[in-house]
Amino acid sequence: MNPDSKRPWSLLARSGKTFVLRALVLTLSILVAGCGTQTGEEEAEEPVIRPVKSLLLPHVTGAARSFPGTVRAVKRVDLAFNVPGRIIELPAKEGEHVSKGALLARIDPKNYEMAVDAAKAKYEEALADYRRYKELVDKGFVSQAGYDRTVAKKEEAEAALERARKRLEDTYLRAPFEGVVAQRFVENFTEVKAKQPVLSLQDTKHLEVVVDVPEDVVIGEKPDREMKMVATFSAKPGLELPVTLREYATRADPETLTYRVIFALPEITGANILPGMTARVTFTPKAEGGKPRFSIPASALLEADGKQWVWVIDPDTHAVSRREVKADKSGDGKVSVHSGVEPGELIAVAGVHHLKQGMVVKPVQEIHY
Repeated sequence: MNPDSKRPWSLLARSGKTFVLRALVLTLSILVAGCGTQTGEEEAEEPVIRPVKSLLLPHVTGAARSFPGTVRAVKRVDLAFNVPGRIIELPAKEGEHVSKGALLARIDPKNYEMAVDAAKAKYEEALADYRRYKELVDKGFVSQAGYDRTVAKKEEAEAALERARKRLEDTYLRAPFEGVVAQRFVENFTEVKAKQPVLSLQDTKHLEVVVDVPEDVVIGEKPDREMKMVATFSAKPGLELPVTLREYATRADPETLTYRVIFALPEITGANILPGMTARVTFTPKAEGGKPRFSIPASALLEADGKQWVWVIDPDTHAVSRREVKADKSGDGKVSVHSGVEPGELIAVAGVHHLKQGMVVKPVQEIHY
C-alpha cells in the first residue's frame, strides 16, 4: 500500500486525540475556575457581629445614688392655746412672715380676767390672815397649829392666783420663733378647745431634706463615710445645693422597710426654696484609697469560683476581653465596682454569658448609669 495513502488517517487520529485533550483541559479549567469563584464568595462573606448593650463608665470617683425627698423646716410647730375659748383676734395670715413674740391669735379673756380677780381676792384674804396670825403666834396668843394652817392657806391661794394669771396669759398665742405662718387651721370667732391646733409656724431660713432610703443602702454604706452630697429641686431646674448628713434612723419603717435620713440644706438667699417642695438628694461615696467606684447593672457581672469579671469592649476594634473586677452588691439590680475598670471604658451589660474572648461585637444602646 502506498504510504501516502495512510497519512490522512494518521493525521486524523492525531487531530482527534488533540481535540479530546483540549476538551478535557478546558473542562478541568472551568471546574477549577468555578471552584475558585465559589471559594472566593465564601471568603467574602462577613462574620456575624453580635449587637451588645453597653455602658460607658463615667469619669467620676464613686457610685452615685439618688433618692427623692421632701423639703421641710428644721423648726416647725403646730401652735395651739392651752385654754379653751372663742377666738376674737386672728391677725396672722398664711404665708406671712412674723417675728419672735408676735401676736398670732387671741381668745376672749373675760372669764379668765374674772378668775384672776377672784383668785387675787382670796389670796389677799389669806395673806391678811397669815400676817395677823404671824404677830399672834410670836406673842403666844395662838397655837402653832393655827398659824401653820394660815401659812398653808396663804400658799395655796398664792398658787391659785399664779395659775389664774397663767391661764389669762394663755389667751394670747405668740410666735415662739421668727418664721412664716404655713397654715391656719381655724378662722376668727371660732370656739376652740385646749390643745386644738390653730396654725402652723415654720422657720424657712433653716431647711432640711427628708429622704427614705432602702435597707441595702444603709447596709452597704457606712454612715460616717465621706461623701459628696447635693440636692436638686423640681421647681428650680439647674439649682444644685450641697447638703450635709444631719441624722438617720436606725430602725426601718415597718410598712415601707426604708430608713429615714435627714440632710441639712445651707442657708441661702434668693433661691426661694420652701417647705413641701420635692427634692432629690444625690450622694456619691468618695472612693477609698483614691480608687474610682462605678455603679453598673448586675447583669454585666460574671461570677464563678469566687471571682468576678466584666467584658470590656475595645473602642477601636469592638473586640471584647474579659477583665477581673471586684464589686459589691448595691441593690436595685446594681453592683458597685471598685477595682478592675477605669473611667471612660466601655463594658457589655447584657448577654454577657454568650460572649467569648476576642469576639467582635456591635455596641448598641449605650447608656450612662
